[in-house]
Amino acid sequence: MESSNFYERATIQLWTRSQAAVVRYWGRAPLAEAAVHALLCRLRACASVADLSRRYDLEVPADLALVASLAPDGVDDQLLGQLRDAGFYLRWRELVATSC
Repeated sequence: MESSNFYERATIQLWTRSQAAVVRYWGRAPLAEAAVHALLCRLRACASVADLSRRYDLEVPADLALVASLAPDGVDDQLLGQLRDAGFYLRWRELVATSC
C-alpha cells in the first residue's frame, strides 16, 4: 500500500470495505454501477494517491449529490456514502496499478 500514515491506510480500508458492501448489496445493479462510475470519471482528475486522498475530504456534498442523482430511489445516506467510497476505491486501484 502506497500510503504511509495511519489516516490514509484507514481511509483506503474504508474504501475497500465500502466497495465490497456495494457489491454484496447491489450486485450488478445498473443504477448503482452508474453512480459509482460517474464519480470514478470525476476522480480521474486525481493523478496520484496523495491527490485522491486529499480530494476525499474536499468535495463531499458535490460527490454525494452526483451519486444520489444516479442511485436507485430510496437509497439512504449510509448507502450513498458507500457508493461514493466505492468510486474512490476504484480510482485508488487504477492509480496503484499504474504506479507498479
